[in-house]
Amino acid sequence: MVLALTTLVLTVPRLLDTDTAYGVFLAALAPFGVVTALLTLAATAPLVRRAGYAGNAAQAICLAAGAMLALHLAWLAPLYIGQRAQGVGTGRIVLMTQNFETGNAAALERTVRAQVVDILVICDTGSSQRAAATRLADRAGLRYQVTDGGSAVFSRFPIVETTRISAGGSSRTVLVRDTPIGDLTVYALHPTPGYNASKWGADYRQINAVIGAAPARNSIIAGDLNATADNAPLRRLISNGYADAATQVRSGLQFTWPADNRSVAGLRVPPVFTLDHVLTSKDLAVTQLRTISLAGADHRGLVTTIGRRNP
Repeated sequence: MVLALTTLVLTVPRLLDTDTAYGVFLAALAPFGVVTALLTLAATAPLVRRAGYAGNAAQAICLAAGAMLALHLAWLAPLYIGQRAQGVGTGRIVLMTQNFETGNAAALERTVRAQVVDILVICDTGSSQRAAATRLADRAGLRYQVTDGGSAVFSRFPIVETTRISAGGSSRTVLVRDTPIGDLTVYALHPTPGYNASKWGADYRQINAVIGAAPARNSIIAGDLNATADNAPLRRLISNGYADAATQVRSGLQFTWPADNRSVAGLRVPPVFTLDHVLTSKDLAVTQLRTISLAGADHRGLVTTIGRRNP
């Protein structure tokens, strides 16, 4: 019964457009509903043939668990069997996103150099971390920079315009010119964390209003989105004409937080939330996705190779 209730708790918030902190948190944990649903089926299946109330209850629980398992598998399936990009042109850029509230600047510079990053998006940074990132980006050849608060963007290619999107978070729009895949609109996003549900919801309404009002072409969304694909606001963002990098390369779940070896009751907590994302408009395609563990950072970073789909 406990497993069945747990599965229900991991299913219902995913179905609802909830605006409470607990609802946001539980919806983000939805992928684990597959595990609890399978355990529920394993625990109740032997009881199904029993006569009387126990058998009837077991049958009802099995049916409910089976239905919820089917839902969770349908939600997860695109990450594993999504349609790969076909007919991608020869031009490529490498884009990296990293929550850099904490983390070692030298390690970030080594990663940027090793991965030959063309566009770097960092977010959740204080002044000292932004200053460190500015120095490393300049040394790594990312000489076009936007660092005036909010999410910072560093590029090998000219940045010609930038505007802030949301007042509560630190999201911005950046126009990048003359890349190997053409002129790009980069949305560097970092909404307020979901534990402040009212501000989180307000940030996403602003973000969706801005992005939804613009044509979804030559566009990349990157950053710590403080949401998973099981949270309704991010699903609406994707529905504006974008595809998640993980879906495009069939990488499966790419948990990115927490990544700093934090412990609860003496037990190490592994990354269990996919909060960091790269999304592209449908005319672009992610051909490679790598998850990076950066020394000292509490989020894993993402490094993506992006090309242009052939007409």
